[in-house]
Amino acid sequence: PAVTGGLAAADALTWLGASDLLVVHPPWFDVDLDHLAVSYFAKHGLTARVVRATALPADPASVQTRDVIVDVAAVLDQRTCPVFLPGHGFRTTAAIETLENRTGRVVIGANQALLWAALRTLGTPPWPQLPGSLFHDGR
Repeated sequence: PAVTGGLAAADALTWLGASDLLVVHPPWFDVDLDHLAVSYFAKHGLTARVVRATALPADPASVQTRDVIVDVAAVLDQRTCPVFLPGHGFRTTAAIETLENRTGRVVIGANQALLWAALRTLGTPPWPQLPGSLFHDGR
């Protein structure tokens, strides 16, 4: 079996019962990716809106956990829909639980979704020590 990042994210969001989501792109993502994200999630029955965390460092290697927490929280609106942090080079995993606690929203990172989908494909239950609501939902 194979698992892809985009499909893993769409499956995870659907599994959590989401119909809408907020995609937070880092500053190094091209504007064309904004449109592609909206289109991709629409094909999976999800309504996506894209915002940019432009205060993050432009170099992915320079991004620290604190940057992700502060800058992503700063661009969130009042909606309560889940947040998706795309990009396998975008270091978000360590920020997920803090963002969820601060915002009261489900936050899913691309790497987290990929691991979740791989574990489900293999029939392995998610490990409780992994970060985020995705691994703690109890389904």
